[in-house]
Amino acid sequence: AQDLLPDHVLSQSMLSQNPNAFHSDQLLCGHLFADLVGFTELTSKMSSQESFVMISELFRVFDSLCDAWNVSKVETIGDCYWCAVGLQSNATSADMARLVGIGLEMQ
Repeated sequence: AQDLLPDHVLSQSMLSQNPNAFHSDQLLCGHLFADLVGFTELTSKMSSQESFVMISELFRVFDSLCDAWNVSKVETIGDCYWCAVGLQSNATSADMARLVGIGLEMQ
């Protein structure tokens, strides 16, 4: 669980006697998974080096967007880019709006 949940969420849920602790209004974080639709088909026509360069450049752009929108990059999983808000403290509605904003800009 330590790799999957922000520290503040994990500590709150472990201390809680409530079986629905993960549904508490106090445990908020938001996640965005940006999957590259058609990536497999597109890269099947490229060399491995070309596909690596393409995805590296795109993920570099996404990293810059995370910096600009104050969103935390979590991981890349194949052709999926994972970022989040609320990893250091409970996410607010403004944090969630930033997450939506970056998602729209990633399109």
